[in-house]
Formats: sequence, structure tokens, C-alpha cells
Amino acid sequence: MPCSQCHTMSFGVALTPYGRQFKLNGYTFGEGEHPMPLAFMVQGGYSRVDTPPPDALAAHFSTNNNLSVDQVSVFLATRLTEHIGIFSQSTYSGEDRHFSWDNTDIRYARPLKLFGTDAVVGISVNNNPTVQDLWHSSPAWAYPYIGSPLVPGISAAPVIGGLGGVAVGATAYTMIHDHVYLEAGAYRGLSDRWLGNVGLYPDNNVHINGAAPYWRAAYQFTRGEHGEHYFSVGTFGMDVKMQPDAAVPDTDHYTDVAFDATYQYTPEGPGAILVNASLIHEKQQLNATFN
Repeated sequence: MPCSQCHTMSFGVALTPYGRQFKLNGYTFGEGEHPMPLAFMVQGGYSRVDTPPPDALAAHFSTNNNLSVDQVSVFLATRLTEHIGIFSQSTYSGEDRHFSWDNTDIRYARPLKLFGTDAVVGISVNNNPTVQDLWHSSPAWAYPYIGSPLVPGISAAPVIGGLGGVAVGATAYTMIHDHVYLEAGAYRGLSDRWLGNVGLYPDNNVHINGAAPYWRAAYQFTRGEHGEHYFSVGTFGMDVKMQPDAAVPDTDHYTDVAFDATYQYTPEGPGAILVNASLIHEKQQLNATFN
């Protein structure tokens, strides 16, 4: 199928109504024999800041005025069996000069009757909380979509948006009557050895203590003669305990609770309008950091 069938404007994180259904149903749509559904992305840029940092933020680069190939990614989204599919992204970092695993989502999904109404139920195993989300108002797919690793970033961000690649989890989900979406599961941290095997460094490890619960709920509906006006409202969150120092028995405790909304206008002709909003509140108890 063409990229435009799933992605608004043929590229990027925003999904069309068909794209959301494709993901919800475990990447299993499609008939007949097709070539391997691979896609490629190259992201580069030129970075300059008014006040350069004292040291370069990556080896082989200067403190300012850098021309770089930030990442080269390979994407695969396809069915493996009738009810199992996979989305996988592997990325080459131009700053670190090596490959590593990136967003990965393996799903089992099937339609059925639930409480007498049509529903889809499934299980997602993934390596980034919210990467499995159908909406791009959650951290894995939210604005800002890209950034340069060669300039200073934001000083703080919620924990739920910083676990990509260093955790693995499983969630169970259902979409009831194409309106009500419910999901719950948990994540665990990965060992330093595992991170090394997938191209990351021990310094990337955040050392999650135990299981970290994750939840998601949303309500969606459409308006218009052809359903061209799409709306969704929802909430998601995560409760995480981390042990930044193995020599300190205490943990840092983070609880993220978020609310989000989406409006999408997709007329029959060219063009589209997308509006997203999200608010994430994080409660922190830094017992280990300030012990």
C-alpha cells in the first residue's frame, strides 16, 4: 500500500483513519503477495547557536556551526501471521556513528464481539511507552518531532517520554465499537548487557526498579458526511520507580498523568488539518537522588 494510505501527507507521525486501523489491528492489513514493506528516512541539518556550549556535545564535531547527518532509519511494518504483525525501526546515528534498535512494536490483534458489540482486542510488546499509541499527542510521536543532538536540549521532560529503547513492556488493549479505547500493562528496565546487544550504552540505562504500570484510555468519534472531521480525547499515564545508584537502596518515584485531545480534518481532496494538545503532570519523589 502507498505511504499516503496510512500517513497524513504521505510522511511523518500523523496517521490517517486507515492508518489508525492498520496499527490497531496489528499491522496485519493487506492481501496477496507484496514486496517487503520497507521505508527509509534520512534526517540531517545544520546547527548553530548564539552561545555555544563549552564542549562539543558529540565526538567528531565542534561546539558550533555543525553540518550533520543526524540519523538514517529503516522502517518495517508488516504482518507476520493472520493476527500478528510488527513495526520496527532501526537507526544509524551520525553523531555516535553506529546502529541501534529504535521504536519496536510487536502486536497480536483480532476482531470479535465484546458485550454484544464489535471490538478489536490485542496485545502489544514494545520498547517505548506510548510508541504503540494510535494518536500522535503522546510523547513517542508528539511535537517536537525531531531535534538536533548537537545543540543543548530542553532541561527537563517527563519520564514517560524518556524510556525509549531502555525498557520493554507488554500491554493489553481493546477498541470497543470504534469509539472507546482501553489499554493497560507494565514495563521493566533492561540490563546493561542487553542494551549493548541492541547498540546502546550502559550510560543510557535508567535502571527501572520492578514493574512500571502504564495505562491509556480514549474516546474517539467522527462528524461530517464522510467522517472527515475526527475528534479524540483521552488520558494516559505511568508510574515508575528508578534506582539511579545501585549502592543506594532508595528509589526515585515518578508518576505521570496526562490528558490529550486530537482534531483531524481530512477532506476528499488534497490537504489536511491537524490539531493536537496534551498536558502531562509529573509528581516526583526523589528519595535516591537526595538521600
